[in-house]
Amino acid sequence: KKEKKKKLNKPIKLKKNCKALIVDDNAINRKLLTRIISSSGATCSTATNGKEALDLVVNSNPQFDVIIMDIQMPIMDGLECTKRIRQKNINIPIIAVSAGVVKENQNLCLNVGMNGFITKPFSKKTLLDIIKKQIPSDPK
Repeated sequence: KKEKKKKLNKPIKLKKNCKALIVDDNAINRKLLTRIISSSGATCSTATNGKEALDLVVNSNPQFDVIIMDIQMPIMDGLECTKRIRQKNINIPIIAVSAGVVKENQNLCLNVGMNGFITKPFSKKTLLDIIKKQIPSDPK
């Protein structure tokens, strides 16, 4: 029994030197996402809206490994930001975070080029599993 429990509580680690960009206009959400993702070994940068995110993505070197993007934000929303990132032929995985569970939202996100979708509230494990599916692991 103890063996099984240890395996369940094993921390999820992302690839070495993973760089994540967290885009959310809500400071609490940014802080929570940063805490969860950095606990897996990633380095996190943040943006408060799509315009800031677009500027960071276009000017980052090396590129981010993953972007966690809120859908509804002022100035530029997550859908528009994703469209513009994809128009620049930047193929970083983008995972949408939304409070809306509507299937239409999910389809909208995928149609503009997002790679995944997670609804609030979510568990740490669910978020990290979705991220891990999108970014290649370190070679063994």
